[in-house]
Amino acid sequence: MNRLTLALAISLFAVLSYSQEKTPGLRVGTAAVDISPDFFPMQLRSGPSKYVHDPLHVRAIAFENGEGRAAIALMDAIGVGREMCDEAKAIVAEKTGWK
Repeated sequence: MNRLTLALAISLFAVLSYSQEKTPGLRVGTAAVDISPDFFPMQLRSGPSKYVHDPLHVRAIAFENGEGRAAIALMDAIGVGREMCDEAKAIVAEKTGWK
């Protein structure tokens, strides 16, 4: 999985959940994107992998109440460093205007 995939997944939910029309009240949007690798063999700590056993996803939820916005994204992966997450957040902020 690369940074662009993560950023695009997060951007997807943010764009889908945002509307130009401002309405009062709480608005919520959700999305899930498959981020499973599509190139093999892939070297893992336990050895080479030749297929995807279970799909990996990024799941996200976004909230807006007219005064502020918040988004939470969860990824089915471990070992993703802070630098990659910060880069993904910066790409999402640039593409959506959300900060």
